[in-house]
Amino acid sequence: MRVTSAAICDSDLHLYNGFVPSMLAGDILGHEFMGEVVEVGPQVKNLAVGDRVGVPFAISCGNSSSAAAKCSRGEDVGSQPGAILQCSENALRCPPAHVLSSEEQRLLGAGLTWSVFPMKALLYNGPRNVKVAEVPDPKIEKPTDVIVRITATNICGSDLHMYEGRTDVEEGKVLGHENLGEVIEAGPAVQRVKKGDIVCLPFNVSCGFCENCETGHTGFCLTTNPGSAGAAYGYAAMGPYQGGQAEFLRVPFADFNCLVLPEDAEEKEEDYVMLADIFPTGYHATELADVQPGESVVVFGAGPVGLLAAYSATLRGAGQVTAGAGGQRGVQAQGDPQIAHRTDPADRAE
Repeated sequence: MRVTSAAICDSDLHLYNGFVPSMLAGDILGHEFMGEVVEVGPQVKNLAVGDRVGVPFAISCGNSSSAAAKCSRGEDVGSQPGAILQCSENALRCPPAHVLSSEEQRLLGAGLTWSVFPMKALLYNGPRNVKVAEVPDPKIEKPTDVIVRITATNICGSDLHMYEGRTDVEEGKVLGHENLGEVIEAGPAVQRVKKGDIVCLPFNVSCGFCENCETGHTGFCLTTNPGSAGAAYGYAAMGPYQGGQAEFLRVPFADFNCLVLPEDAEEKEEDYVMLADIFPTGYHATELADVQPGESVVVFGAGPVGLLAAYSATLRGAGQVTAGAGGQRGVQAQGDPQIAHRTDPADRAE
């Protein structure tokens, strides 16, 4: 087998730290891995060259708990089901591998770590009650969908509206509308976005072809949230879409909603993820204010959106930009010579 993905387990540290005296120098570590079959023995019947397989950490030939119990005492259980190779050299009678189903291959993606367990996601369970829990993996529901493996996501200030109980968000909703990740599956009608693309996902879910979308008002899409205008991932009253504070996310109308990022996306994902909401929101403020070259601009509030509104003003040619902040907010951008900072002394006691 050619290993394509492996994980380092905490128990590997037991070996590394010398807690297992029987470990020999020169032994190759690693018991969490998967890959592609490149050669098979003459008696192997259920595997073929090219199969992609996930390998359980325990090498066994079956599932009998009684045989495994004998094996744990060091008895030679021969060909009995459940024998583990470390306990009996004669126990291995069939390959300890599992040919991945089409669903499991979808989770695997292009060389990604694969798991047969449900994904983990952040669920809203009521005011001030959120919890990471296992939920079903998203699936392709329409030909225009893609599935994205989330690698970066932000917590938005508007998430606090739901967390604090100020909305009618339903319990069980997966939160998160500022998302970035890798496409691992694409529906048959997706043309522009491809498996393996790193994409940033604007928080609005839009169709791209309704009257509002065609005139640039994608935040008020008329088709993605029946009975209302506008949809978003993981947000109250913004459609049935789950959020991206999870391992995987279904993205509808992927050709319109996915911003395919350049080759440096992985190393700069913490920057690119701001394109999902924070940077566009800050820039939109300068659009609404119609900031013109040479003008003076004051931004009240220098949190993440305020700072990027200030940067956006400089991009639009503002002559002087001042970002006002209370307490320690705004410190992150003080190195920019184009932005002056003002802190209200009365806020320092907060």
